[in-house]
Amino acid sequence: MKRKNVIVLFVTIAVAAWLLFVFPHELVVLSPGPLFDAGQVVSVKAHPSPGPGKILIATVAVQFPNFVSLLTAAFDRRDQVTWKTSVIPAGMSLAAFEKKARSQMAQAQNDAVAAARAYLAKWGIVDPSAVLGQDISFGLQDVGGPSAGLALALQIVSDYMGRDLTGGRVVVVTGAIGSAGNVMPVGGVAIKARAAAEAAAALMLVPAAEVNQVGSQAGTVRVVGVTSLEQAVAALGETGGSGLPRGRRGVCLVQTEHVW
Repeated sequence: MKRKNVIVLFVTIAVAAWLLFVFPHELVVLSPGPLFDAGQVVSVKAHPSPGPGKILIATVAVQFPNFVSLLTAAFDRRDQVTWKTSVIPAGMSLAAFEKKARSQMAQAQNDAVAAARAYLAKWGIVDPSAVLGQDISFGLQDVGGPSAGLALALQIVSDYMGRDLTGGRVVVVTGAIGSAGNVMPVGGVAIKARAAAEAAAALMLVPAAEVNQVGSQAGTVRVVGVTSLEQAVAALGETGGSGLPRGRRGVCLVQTEHVW
């Protein structure tokens, strides 16, 4: 065999090996994850979830593919192939990333309680000095990150008010929340919107800053962008849910440019 042919063969084998064994490890596949019922996740002592509607927590499943699953994902409309560094910061190990995600979830739960307490105190549902955390427990396992915060806060508010904020509908929610009730971006909203469409949800709430990223993934599901917990509760009322407590008036801040 001529030397030139040997070199070509060697390069071909090296490239094939890189494509099969190295390249896939630089990518991840993102797909719609499970939708968790916040009414089952949040438990408020002496305040059972009012039902029958559901506030569903949207998630994104992350898969570390091999070459075959990578090819499959490339032709699956439910999946998104992206660089691993867009999910896990460069230089961070998977173990460190998972630890950070668990920490973010714990913080999201604390912030959801604080935001819900502030909202309930504002509307006279609880005393401003009330400590809610002692009566609230969470049962969300194997889910990390901050994006469940808004859904958790809405469920706490619903339970304490004793009212089904969704108006008996299925509502999918994603968004990080601060202790003051501000809603922050989370990422992956288009993928979560596809999950909302597959669940035939009546409505989806997302951070206002990300509503334009949903595109056509939500199908016929109405998507509303919100910037705060108060706006989210008002949005539920404006779109067919229970909204604010009876006898109380609030300003709905749902803006038409934030409705997809």
